[in-house]
Amino acid sequence: MRNKATFFTGLVVFLALLCYTVSYTVRYDETAVVTFLEKAGPDALKEPGFGLKAPWPLSKVYTYPRKVQVLEDVQQQIQTSDGKSVIVGLYVAWTIDQPLTFFRTVKTIDQATERLQALTGELPAVITQYRFDQLVNPDPSQIKLDEIEERAREVLAERATNYGVAVADVGVRELELPEAVTQNVFAAMRSTRESLAANAEQEGQARANQIQTEATSVGDRILAFAEREATAIRAEGQRDAVEQFDVFAEEPELAIFLRQMQMLREVLPYRTTFILDANELEALSPLRAEQADGEGGQQ
Repeated sequence: MRNKATFFTGLVVFLALLCYTVSYTVRYDETAVVTFLEKAGPDALKEPGFGLKAPWPLSKVYTYPRKVQVLEDVQQQIQTSDGKSVIVGLYVAWTIDQPLTFFRTVKTIDQATERLQALTGELPAVITQYRFDQLVNPDPSQIKLDEIEERAREVLAERATNYGVAVADVGVRELELPEAVTQNVFAAMRSTRESLAANAEQEGQARANQIQTEATSVGDRILAFAEREATAIRAEGQRDAVEQFDVFAEEPELAIFLRQMQMLREVLPYRTTFILDANELEALSPLRAEQADGEGGQQ
């Protein structure tokens, strides 16, 4: 009985191993290449799902991801067309476009990464056609990074097709300056900023002088206008005064009395009580004269 149990257990294990070696499963996000004696025929490409194959080691299954692979930390020190040295950090996004070609040329992801790393050595030839101020510039309209990245992608994609790889994107991740160049760039930037500041100060001073001149001119025109108006008012007042003098010339005592009343109103603008000797108050002299005339008539 024990021998039968051992036999059936061994048979189950053997069948399980046999099924494992003659079958394979391809995930939905993968593509597989099934080889026979390490060769891939026209029908070796397999889509996601379950399949059968010859037992190992006669047949092997190589699975490749469909997702985008990213090659980072690609740094190149280049010289721009205007003689400036710069360190450019690049990244490359790629996918396996032709799995059969990929298997026959590079076979693994690691080998494909090494080939792409070598191909990126051709990218500096693209970047050296541009000036430094087309890589770094405070004016975004002067920067040509998008154009550089597209041209670099086209160059790399043409080479990578031989390995069954499609280059989805090539991008500039960072720009660095060598230490020796950094000091010169900072000095040039400082000089440029100082020049811009001096120009701005000169423009501001010129504008201030212009505003001051315009204000002085406007003030002179206002003063001249006011002087003309004052002269006209004085002339009109003098004409009125002449007319008033003619009237007062006929009644000089009345004119004196009115002038004295006006003086009192100006001197005493508020309610104020004074006790004065009527005989000493010159402003009441016309009343005293009338009173004296009245008393003389009664006598």
